[in-house]
Amino acid sequence: MAQAETLGGRVVKIADGDTVTILDESNRQHKVRLVGIDAPERKQPFGTVSRQHLADLVFGKTVVVKWQKRDRYQRILGKVLVDGQDVNLEQIKAGLAWHYKQYGKAQQLADRSRYGEA
Repeated sequence: MAQAETLGGRVVKIADGDTVTILDESNRQHKVRLVGIDAPERKQPFGTVSRQHLADLVFGKTVVVKWQKRDRYQRILGKVLVDGQDVNLEQIKAGLAWHYKQYGKAQQLADRSRYGEA
């Protein structure tokens, strides 16, 4: 991601398997859509399992989000890292999300390749 911005904070909410809310150090909330993946919605098959897996990975933890832009709902589109681990990729590896190729241009080339292979 050229000129990517970085956001740090604690995950305070998990909406579904690809969307979290982060509280930054100035107590501002930021809704983050995990870039490059798509996960089932809560009421779809495996939606609850996907959400729970994401919660197990990040809820209550301090994360770093590398991002470049926002979507039409003003959510940050970013790669979420916890202790250096790519959470977006972990959702794919667990079989609880898929690589969202339609928006692949928002990803670094290396991430696009890794997500596609997973």
